[in-house]
Amino acid sequence: MLTVRKLFALLTVVALLLSMAAVASAEENVTITLAIHVANCAEQEPAVYAAIQAFQEANPDVTIDLIENASEDHITQMRLWAQTGELPDIFWCTEGDVPEYGNNGFLLPLDEFLETYPEVSGALSDAMKSCYVNENGEIIGLPYTSLVTGFYYNKAIFDEYGVEYPSDATTYEDVLSMIETFSEGGMTTFAQGAMTNYSVWGWLDCLLRYGYAENVDALTAGEASSAIFSPLFDKLGEMGEMGAFPANMATIDYFEAKNLFTTGQAAIFTSGQWDAAEIGTALGDDVGFWWGMQFSDSEYAQNINNQFGNAPFVVSASVGEDAAKKDAVYRFLAFYFGEEGSAILYENSNMPATNYEDLEFTNDNPAFAEIAAALANGNTSITAANPVATLSPTINEPFYDALNSLMLNNITTEEAVEIIDAAIAEAAM
Repeated sequence: MLTVRKLFALLTVVALLLSMAAVASAEENVTITLAIHVANCAEQEPAVYAAIQAFQEANPDVTIDLIENASEDHITQMRLWAQTGELPDIFWCTEGDVPEYGNNGFLLPLDEFLETYPEVSGALSDAMKSCYVNENGEIIGLPYTSLVTGFYYNKAIFDEYGVEYPSDATTYEDVLSMIETFSEGGMTTFAQGAMTNYSVWGWLDCLLRYGYAENVDALTAGEASSAIFSPLFDKLGEMGEMGAFPANMATIDYFEAKNLFTTGQAAIFTSGQWDAAEIGTALGDDVGFWWGMQFSDSEYAQNINNQFGNAPFVVSASVGEDAAKKDAVYRFLAFYFGEEGSAILYENSNMPATNYEDLEFTNDNPAFAEIAAALANGNTSITAANPVATLSPTINEPFYDALNSLMLNNITTEEAVEIIDAAIAEAAM
């Protein structure tokens, strides 16, 4: 017969077992935070989102708490959290912020991770692994994708206006003629939104055609002036005067500019591989991809492509203090940069930083196919990093603002040079 005392003892044992099970469960399940630079990862970085979801399905003991903020808000938040010791476990970091974070001890070196997962290390080129290192030569970030920047164009609009599609042979003078034709018909040539700084990334490719890679060290050392880019600055202003950009460019952001393009209100949009899925779906076989115009007044290489190591995923140094969390973070990075994660990126029209032989994936997106064709055209990249982006924020942000202001005709070439040179001088103090 079950007495009250026996019942109480039994309930005590059951409670103890449940408590032990809860503790074990808590010990077995790990939550890691991952901060991304878009407000809606599923829509704006679908390839990354798909990889995160696939990892969690394959690793039910790990939960990823995704922190989503628009680029400018994300950058500001990371800088604040770095100072308060609250950085997420994994986060997307601007190229220009990586050196400061790394040299201040905010980031966990990833050399041990690559040693633990040699197949991942082998799939990353030396250039990709050396993009982000600290003062000690330790790897503190890995490009979250391979960055491809350029110009998408709408073939249907070009056909409607009788304008020849842009190609590797298209010159600046050809573009002026193009702008004139489109403007006469009331069509915007370049969808552009000045409210988002990275909307100028496609135009950074033009800097390479005016010797950015060859002169950036002298520029940042104060031994040269950004006046070397004056011919390009003049041209950006000239295109603005001709009506190449939206009338409301000053008050729209990158995503609003993209909407102008995908809805047939602009002929060209500067973007990259990260938008291939959305743009390919919107335009279908009417989409084309172009590296950008050539400049006859430049002595530097013109037949180049624009493929770089993208901004990195970095890991907070605090992860190294928690063995279970460190293991979970390593497992996520191994999945994301591994064959399965790389295939997911390809399938979702994005370029992984890795290179695996015989990688199996399916992708029939026309925009992605256009980028693949452009990459196979024989042009080569002359730098491993996206121009300007790897400079400190105190330099790259004024640089971006100056380019947008030139297109808006808000400043002159001389004023743009003064702004950029002053930012470089201030950063050197």
